[in-house]
Amino acid sequence: MAQLVPKIVVDNRAKLFIPSVVSTIVVALILMYADLQYALKDLPMGMVSFEMLFTKDKFNQVITQWNVHQKSWVYFSLYFDYVFMITYCLAIVTGVLWRANASEISLKIADLVVIGTLFDVMENVGLISIMMDPVGTASSTPFLVGCCATVKFALVFLGIGFFIKPFGPRPRVANLRPD
Repeated sequence: MAQLVPKIVVDNRAKLFIPSVVSTIVVALILMYADLQYALKDLPMGMVSFEMLFTKDKFNQVITQWNVHQKSWVYFSLYFDYVFMITYCLAIVTGVLWRANASEISLKIADLVVIGTLFDVMENVGLISIMMDPVGTASSTPFLVGCCATVKFALVFLGIGFFIKPFGPRPRVANLRPD
């Protein structure tokens, strides 16, 4: 299988890690503010809850509760989420590669994070489609959006988990006590 993560990212992983984490935090804070603008009791986790509704009826119930101002914030979140995808993907990928010295397994995990981000892209396309025409949306679209979100979360959290605690044996520390 071809490598999805560009060589320039692999070679510069340490230099890219901190700036990508900082930009991810900044973008996440902006999206959290946007979430507050269209908050509903039916969406306790904001956009994450919206992504996971799975049925056309549930989407319609939520969308009809929003006024024009709130819908504009939802659209902002959906489009600005593309910026977030770039930042979080780069942060996780560089973290995984940096933590494991670009080992073979870390390259595969990084590729899975990129694939998860592509599922996020497909999910957003579906959400924008639902927002533009909630009544005319095919009944399968909300289910596919939920499936894309589920796969995205699984692959992204796999990358985060690998970054926090890499798989495989830990390097041995030399025994410093004289025998």
